[in-house]
Amino acid sequence: MQTTVKVDAKVRDRIARLAEQREMSMGAVIAAAIEREERAERFAAIDVAYTRLEADPDEWRSYRAEQAEWEATLADGLDDEGTR
Repeated sequence: MQTTVKVDAKVRDRIARLAEQREMSMGAVIAAAIEREERAERFAAIDVAYTRLEADPDEWRSYRAEQAEWEATLADGLDDEGTR
C-alpha cells in the first residue's frame, strides 16, 4: 500500500536527489533513513544500559565475571555446531 506524505519542497528535493544518486526510489531512501535512525536509537539505549550497569560496581563485576565465563567457551575446541 502506498500513501502520500506531505513534506517541505526542499526536503522533497533532497530525497529526490539522494534517490537519483543511489538509484533508489524515494520511498526506499526514506525507509533506509528510518532504519538508520531506529538502529541508532537501539544502540543509544544499549549505551545507556551499559552506563547504568557500570555505575553499580557489584553489578558490573558480576557482569564481567559472567562475560569471562562465556568467553572461556570460545577456546573449547568446538565449532559453531558443537562438534569438533
